[in-house]
Amino acid sequence: MAIAVSVRVGGWRPAALVAVCSYVLGAYLFVEPRGTIDLTDPRDFLRLAGFLVTAAIIIGFGEALHAARRRFDALTRGTYTASAPARPPLAYEPLRGHGLRDLAILAFGLTLAVLVIGGGLAYMNLLLVSANQVKEEHTLEVERDLDLLLRRLTEAETGQRGYLLAEDVKYLEPYDSAIEQIDAILARLRLLTADDLVQRKRLADLEEQVGRRTGELARTIDLAKTGDRPGALRIVRSDEGRRMMTELRRSIGVMRSMEDGLMRRRSAESDQSARTTTVLLGLTTILGVLMVCIAFQFSRQSLRVQQRGADLIARERERLRVTLASIGDAVIVTDVGGRIVFLNAVAESLTGWVQAEAGGQPLESVFHLLDEKTRARQEAPAPRAMRDGVIVGAGTRSVLVRKDGSERPIDDSASPIRDGRGAVVGCVLVFRDITERRRVEHRMQDLLDELQVVDRRKNEFLAMLAHELRSPLAPLRNMVEVLKRSQGDGALVEQASGTMDRQLRHLVRLVDELIDISRITRDTIELRKDLVELAPVVQQSVEACRPLAESAHQEVKVSLPHEPIRLHADPVRLAQVFGNLLGNACKFTGPGGSIALSAAREGRDVVVKVTDSGIGIPRESLSRVFDMFTQLDQSLERTQGGLGIGLTLVKRLVELHDGSVEAHSEGRGHGSEFVVRLPVLTEPPPGGVAHDASPSA
Repeated sequence: MAIAVSVRVGGWRPAALVAVCSYVLGAYLFVEPRGTIDLTDPRDFLRLAGFLVTAAIIIGFGEALHAARRRFDALTRGTYTASAPARPPLAYEPLRGHGLRDLAILAFGLTLAVLVIGGGLAYMNLLLVSANQVKEEHTLEVERDLDLLLRRLTEAETGQRGYLLAEDVKYLEPYDSAIEQIDAILARLRLLTADDLVQRKRLADLEEQVGRRTGELARTIDLAKTGDRPGALRIVRSDEGRRMMTELRRSIGVMRSMEDGLMRRRSAESDQSARTTTVLLGLTTILGVLMVCIAFQFSRQSLRVQQRGADLIARERERLRVTLASIGDAVIVTDVGGRIVFLNAVAESLTGWVQAEAGGQPLESVFHLLDEKTRARQEAPAPRAMRDGVIVGAGTRSVLVRKDGSERPIDDSASPIRDGRGAVVGCVLVFRDITERRRVEHRMQDLLDELQVVDRRKNEFLAMLAHELRSPLAPLRNMVEVLKRSQGDGALVEQASGTMDRQLRHLVRLVDELIDISRITRDTIELRKDLVELAPVVQQSVEACRPLAESAHQEVKVSLPHEPIRLHADPVRLAQVFGNLLGNACKFTGPGGSIALSAAREGRDVVVKVTDSGIGIPRESLSRVFDMFTQLDQSLERTQGGLGIGLTLVKRLVELHDGSVEAHSEGRGHGSEFVVRLPVLTEPPPGGVAHDASPSA
């Protein structure tokens, strides 16, 4: 204020003197620490530069106003008329020969200087912010390493206690791992605290404490290894270790407290630098715009300004209309009463209204919004934007009801239109069709749900696999012990050998199923097709499953056509298909149940049906019964064994034979039916025998 008054009353010389005195007195009397002026501090230098820039702008603005006023007075007195016989000396003699154009050039130059200085000051502040951020990251690294050191010491102590209690060397793994990392952590801390004398001293004390603690841990472990476990336990019970850990935590806490203090101080410095940068940029922008306006005013002092201004307004209005009409988003402009003034072509397309029909209509009649979920009517954002005087964005998922009743999901926002005095005179509403975005969002959500289901099934499968692999290993281990203690007992050896043989066959079957899983996943199942008859393949599958059915007292009925049915197929894989279906039927059918396999010719295909009176399949599970990792009744599956991939393998093998498989069931307790459809070989393949070992597509 003092500078402005000085330049208004006396000109730039007294204003410059007032500016210098103001900064010196202000910095000396009011800026902490008071009584000193230290320009070596970057922050003090920035304050001085900002103050001088502001003072220069104020002085330049005042001088420009003085010059304009003197020129206006000279013009009104007629001092520039050609008829004046003699021109007396003017009060603004130093400005002789400089017109309004020179003043405009001077104002633009001053504006450029303001922008350059402001940008430089802002850049210096940003450098300070960047330096503080580096220091903050340095502090965070120290704190992370301190926390990691404490965790590793705790892990080492846990490993020591576990070893002393269990006398099992596997409990030393966390101890060995922690001890190996402690030295590396201390080395990093020495590097990180190299520039802090106090922290270096505290770190040296901390290293000494860590050395004592790790030495005590190593001493007890060595005693236990040499057989003096009671002596090691006496050291543990002496409470010395707990006291050492308490001292370590206290030392680490002190170092963390110092780092926290550094972090707070550096954060405060960063915040201050950021605020200073913001203020400088804002002030520079405001002053630059102000100087541009002054220069423009100086360059437009003529009677033609009004006409040119009117032409400019007309051109800008037409440009705005063309811009709004050609913009990619839909645009609706309303007056202050909420009535439509303008729609561009995109808005006409989305709403179904044309400019001639919508002009003068209330916005709610044309722009009808509904909540996408609740279907409740929503208020358009334009009235609230005009009412509150702020930009209003889309709050919820909205759909636009078009003139013909159809709906489009949109994203919209509204902004008030203000006149030169800041009064709201209307609103501009911008919206766009986001149908494609909604489709992508729904697709991404569906994919995410599918991935979660697959991941859950995979975890269930891994748990099941661990159980299945462990089941035969326990009998094998027991039989090995039996053989060791048999002492030549032939009957006992024969019994143990039989048990081991059964369990090994079970393991081989599990490994075969795992191989099939790998082939399904990598899509590398190979077929060795040949000319085969259906009946022998079916009989082979039935005989393989008969022991399982007889053990459960189940009846297996087979019905095959009298005429031979020939297929171009892999007999081994085809037998695997029917064997898996029969095996599943036996597993999921209770004792005394019935299982039926029938085959019939239907046109160019043969249809094989496997039906059981078992537990059935829930209707909601029929669509995913052939999916990998799907388990419909895990409790029963666990009792019968297997990895539960049989139906997935059946579907893939049938498809490789150019066939199809379907599952039918009326629900739980109503049994199930699996229908396999395969193409019948009506003509023998070229050469009589065909062989196809290509991987599946």
